[in-house]
Amino acid sequence: MNNLDVILNKALMLGSSMALDCHNSDVIEKQLIIISNTILDLHHIKGELAPTLKKLDEEIARIDAIRLTKGVVGVGLILLGQNGSDDDNILSQIASEIALEIGHDFLDEAIHDENHLREVRKIFWDLVQTIDIFIQQGTWLKEISSQCFLISDSIFDTEIQKHSQNLPSLAAQISKLSFSIRLDFSFSQPELMQDKAATAMLALERLIKIKDKLNSLSSSIDNTKKFLVSHHTINSLFLVFGAAITRIVFNNKNEIIIYIENQQYRLLDIIKECEEYEHKIINIIAPAKFLQNFIDTCLSDAGFLHILTQVQSKISIDQLHEKVSAVLITAEKRLNFDSLPVMQQNLHRMSQVQVQLRNVYRQLDIVTKKINKQANNPLNIDVIKALIGVLGKSITALGLDENGVIILYNNSQYESVKSIINKCINLKQIIEKPILQLAYLVSFGKECTQHPGLITALEEIHSNKSISDIKNDVKTKSRIIKNSLSFGNQGVMLCQLEQIKIVQKDLISINKNFQNIINTIEKGKITYIKSTTLESLLLLFGSICAVEFSPKDELFIDFNSQNEKVLDILSFCQKLQPKIETLIQEGEGKIKEAQECLKNPLLMKQCQRQQRRKSVQITTAIVASILILISPGVWFGWKRFSQEQVRWNAQTLMSSIGDVTQAKDINEIRLMRDKIKQAIASVEIIPNSFASAYLAAHQDISKFRVQLDPVEKRLQIEEDTAAKFESTKQLAMDAAILVQNPPHPATVWNEASNKWQEAITILESIPEDSFVSVDAKTKIEQYRNNYAVISARLSSEIQASDSIENAKKLSWEAVKITQNPPHSSTTWKQASNKLEQAIKLLGTMPKNSPLYAQEQQRLQEYKANYTTINKRLIIEDNAVLKFKQAQKLAKQVERIAQNTPYTLAGLQDALAKIKQATNVLSSIPSGTTVSVQASEVVQIYSRNYNTIYNRFQAINTCSSPQSSDCFDANYSFYLESIDSSLSSL
Repeated sequence: MNNLDVILNKALMLGSSMALDCHNSDVIEKQLIIISNTILDLHHIKGELAPTLKKLDEEIARIDAIRLTKGVVGVGLILLGQNGSDDDNILSQIASEIALEIGHDFLDEAIHDENHLREVRKIFWDLVQTIDIFIQQGTWLKEISSQCFLISDSIFDTEIQKHSQNLPSLAAQISKLSFSIRLDFSFSQPELMQDKAATAMLALERLIKIKDKLNSLSSSIDNTKKFLVSHHTINSLFLVFGAAITRIVFNNKNEIIIYIENQQYRLLDIIKECEEYEHKIINIIAPAKFLQNFIDTCLSDAGFLHILTQVQSKISIDQLHEKVSAVLITAEKRLNFDSLPVMQQNLHRMSQVQVQLRNVYRQLDIVTKKINKQANNPLNIDVIKALIGVLGKSITALGLDENGVIILYNNSQYESVKSIINKCINLKQIIEKPILQLAYLVSFGKECTQHPGLITALEEIHSNKSISDIKNDVKTKSRIIKNSLSFGNQGVMLCQLEQIKIVQKDLISINKNFQNIINTIEKGKITYIKSTTLESLLLLFGSICAVEFSPKDELFIDFNSQNEKVLDILSFCQKLQPKIETLIQEGEGKIKEAQECLKNPLLMKQCQRQQRRKSVQITTAIVASILILISPGVWFGWKRFSQEQVRWNAQTLMSSIGDVTQAKDINEIRLMRDKIKQAIASVEIIPNSFASAYLAAHQDISKFRVQLDPVEKRLQIEEDTAAKFESTKQLAMDAAILVQNPPHPATVWNEASNKWQEAITILESIPEDSFVSVDAKTKIEQYRNNYAVISARLSSEIQASDSIENAKKLSWEAVKITQNPPHSSTTWKQASNKLEQAIKLLGTMPKNSPLYAQEQQRLQEYKANYTTINKRLIIEDNAVLKFKQAQKLAKQVERIAQNTPYTLAGLQDALAKIKQATNVLSSIPSGTTVSVQASEVVQIYSRNYNTIYNRFQAINTCSSPQSSDCFDANYSFYLESIDSSLSSL
């Protein structure tokens, strides 16, 4: 066993050398030699162990055979002993006992003899298995070494020295690259953003490369290979981590271990983590490509670049939210009815707050309307323009976060675009109702201030009544009307008549006020009243202190001593009005009856008899009640009498109902319906019992329901029509509020125009025979006039907006073509024409447009640019003209140079012309298309001048230029040509 321990230690020591240090090719070659030798040594050890294993197997087989023999003999002896133990012969019994004992001994030896050798063989076999694993590891390392590092142009030579990164730095690189895909906004010089955008493209390209490397790593796992890894996996590892991989070894579980910057990682764990990084990059690439295309769209959009140069504000969405919240907290939503100057101050404060909120609302509304709700990503060029319009320079960049979410930067802080848009939507919803409330209070207050009589009444009326007081007052008046007339006493009847007339007048006044309140209280996004409502409320309740909206956005009226919700007042009027109308009808009947009796004594006596008869009926009823207790027959008779009385009352009530087609208003139809239902309900209580009027009552109910059907149908039509009519009032109110305090952008005029058009369409659908038909026709004319006015303003604003956009486009084109001067006259002329068109477009903008004021500044800028460009055009034209003038002089000089023999006068003329040309060229200003050429030509002219001057001096020394011995006068000289320089002019 000592030798076995030595062999085992040697094998383990050899196995520990199965590692690959990834430093350079020389080291790897040396390690490959060591691994090869180690494999040979391991094979040698395995070969030495093979005979021992064979001997152990043979010995175990021999022992197995002996054990089998012992087992068979033992079993035989045990069976023999058991068979002989039943024999009566004592010798046979002794022999059986001996056989049993020897059989059990043999069987026990057969079971236990071989244990030690099998354990020894297992130790040897485990050692051989361990050696096989070491050989497999070494063989794999040799294969990897030869295929990855020891071939020409290996990954080791080409990639390992280029970079080095570990897993944390890889994650950090991916995040950094994701954050690098961004567009920084340059508000002062938008043209510089193009260079910054190139960084985003490079970052995206690097991310795609990393993704491809990670994909190569994850897809290189081969289930058919030993250790599931091929040389492609190792190549991919080095592509990803580079020189950071320092060592490849195996752990005691036969798993590949990679050392990355001295940190140990299981290879499969590395691959799993890299797969997660790959998925993360895939999730980043799609929004990154979208953002890259979006950046290109932004940089190519002249309108967007122009907006950047015009931005002045700087406020984050959270700061805007805080600012709006502060405004809302301090905003007055209470209109106090005080003196006219105080009311006007109150209205002015509310109007200022409303304008502030409305400006914010319009900007937020532009953002929400530009969102592409059908797409996964709500961002588009119009949204970013709108967001910059709202938040200004607080948006410093657009980019991606580490998870590929599109974000907006506020310096170093950032937030997702979706989150900012949701905050814009939320803020818009928060301020929508306060804007409507303030707009209503301002409009209502102005309406009130235009009625001096109403203001005076508000100041002078100091009485106070509650809803309960009005209810009690109506009850008192009801008792007066319902009291029986004294037909037996004419004087008393006269007093009753006067009293009923006074009550009737009061009820008519109350009913009129109720009807006005019901008709003028509007329910929509907010509940509101009109000045006419206020007049009716004053007459009913007395002193009114203020109108205000509660924190729950409910409209309240302050009656000095108490506040009443407007909706509660409306509900109270709607419930009480039918009762008052019934009382009015009863009062009219009583007045008519009393007047006729006073005129006709016979009628008075007849009425007196009926009154007495009714009194007798009451007395009879009392007596009948007593008799019921005495006689069942009388009880049944009284019961039938009572039922017939109910039928008679119901029929009387039905006879008072007129023709529904002759009804004057919807309330009259409601009263008809209520009377019919009341008649049906009173008759329905008659039971189906002995001696009852059930069958007759059932026939009455059928008749009543036949009369009810057309009434309910007409009522439904009128209520639907009335609802439509009221909805048009709400639309008109909304449209009117929208266009308060002009000027407004085209979007506001368009929204108002749509509301007026919708109201007109609804009014046109109202039937001719409805109660509101006349009012609807009147409203249609008003609304059509309003629609025409609003449509004209809308058309004007659209035209103004189009003019601005076209002017911006022309101006941008002019700026673009004049960048990087010098330019030819044609280019400057094109730019001048474009600016001239832009100026004309801005000059046509109406003064009542909301864009007029801000576009005046733009107009002045365009005019200044137009003047500058025209100056440059004049300078360019003069420069080219001077160049051509110099060219003409140069041609004259060339002609003089070509005509021999030369004369001193001719050469003097040439010198003067070339000097004049030089002076002309020197006067050409720099920055023109010919300024550089002019400088070059001046040098040529200078050399030509020297040539001519030298010839002039030579001829001047001759006795006579015409003499044959004056060679210089007859020999032509060469001048440098400038035709190539002037060919483009």
